[in-house]
Amino acid sequence: MKKIALMMLVAVAAIACEKTPEIIPEINVTTTELTVPVEGNESLVIEFNSNVDWTAKVKEDIEWVTISPAKGVAGDAKITAVVDATDQTAERKATIEITAGEKITEVVLTQAALPFFTVENALAIPTEGGSFDLAVSTNIPFNVTVEANDWLTVAKGEGKVTFTATENTANDARTAVATFTT
Repeated sequence: MKKIALMMLVAVAAIACEKTPEIIPEINVTTTELTVPVEGNESLVIEFNSNVDWTAKVKEDIEWVTISPAKGVAGDAKITAVVDATDQTAERKATIEITAGEKITEVVLTQAALPFFTVENALAIPTEGGSFDLAVSTNIPFNVTVEANDWLTVAKGEGKVTFTATENTANDARTAVATFTT
């Protein structure tokens, strides 16, 4: 009987000494990059799965993105991000950082720039003609055309449109209309 009790005590001690396997934190997101329109959105959902409890935050110190919830438990999860409309003429980015244990996964939100297009109003061309630049500032594609005439051509360049005029050999003033379309 003592042998049986001793063997049971040894077996219990052996079982008690076994270590619990270490859980290696994992985060699996459906996407790591999302695009947001200029006008913002009401709710952008980020879906993921974690095998341990998690937290989330907007990595940058910005006010135009809010998220909820900021923490959760292991399993399937969703974070809702609300992005404000932009008034910026350059695209902007925000990073949502999801942390589970030592594991960190980032989801980057990219919001498009507010489109803009500006061009100088008029260009005075001297009688002798020549090439003249008109400054253009834009973040969107555009086209430019000149009404049919035989004295003025147009070419697009980086940050400018170049008009080339032939010499005005008549004594009459001449005009042309350039049309910019986006």
